[in-house]
Amino acid sequence: MICMGAKTRAMGGLGMWGTGGLGVDYREEPATLSGGTHMKMVTALQLMQFGTPVAYTKNGLSIGITPIVQYASLDINYEHVDNTFTPFSAGSGVSDDISFGLNVGLAYEVSNFTIGAVYKSEIEMEFEDVLNNAIGPMTGGTYDNDKLSSPEEYGVGISYTTSGHTLAVDWKHINWEDAETYKDFGWEDQDVIAIGYEYAADTWSVRCGYQYAESAVQDNTGKGLAVDTMYAPGGVSLSNTFNLLGFPGTQEEHVTVGASYTLNEMYSIDFAAVFGLENTETMQNFAAPGAEISTEHSENSYSVQINYSF
Repeated sequence: MICMGAKTRAMGGLGMWGTGGLGVDYREEPATLSGGTHMKMVTALQLMQFGTPVAYTKNGLSIGITPIVQYASLDINYEHVDNTFTPFSAGSGVSDDISFGLNVGLAYEVSNFTIGAVYKSEIEMEFEDVLNNAIGPMTGGTYDNDKLSSPEEYGVGISYTTSGHTLAVDWKHINWEDAETYKDFGWEDQDVIAIGYEYAADTWSVRCGYQYAESAVQDNTGKGLAVDTMYAPGGVSLSNTFNLLGFPGTQEEHVTVGASYTLNEMYSIDFAAVFGLENTETMQNFAAPGAEISTEHSENSYSVQINYSF
């Protein structure tokens, strides 16, 4: 059926953006045999994506598809001791990889409401000799996986707009439990709830938001994870230590602010700041039965993005 006067529009573009990163730097802490408890651990995971989004809009329905090229690098190094208590450096330096994924989204506008949904595919990366050379010494050389995945995500949301004011509520599920390496270290799926507000004028807009999700890193004591049973002295949890010391993905609350300014029909600029509120997690340490490890984690990030439409 063809509806006379129906509004139809197809759009495209090109984007490049950082999607996240995680790491710690304890190289200045005391050596392990000098009483240091941080193992001089240094980790750095960096992720960047390139995409060419294509969107189609008709009668209030919008569908967007973005093929993704993801570049990532990973480095893990720390100080360990062998059976004779001789310290050595574990890790093999930085490795990087390029892989591919897909983002799909749709939205439907009716009256002043917009209802939307999004899906992001898992993107599997392989960092040659990084994970096995870093984790292997802790597990007696039995860990041989070098794959790390950006997890699958999907979600839905709804917004209401009137007189320049927009209020939005979103729900998103992050599938850590099936993502490579994260699943080996007991990361749990997250359900993220977010609420946001925007005021938009003719050429500028301002926005703020808040989101909450229970930490993906939970206490693995007693779960029987393979990396823990490989180590297994007294049943203590190696995975807890590696998570909280090297990859403390423990943030639960975030506050965001942002603004946009339209320069002309083709160019606009976005500003954003994200504040991860401090969260403390305490779990069983791998050093000895009954020992604990505790991590306090907060973070801030700032970004500027220039958009070009054609």
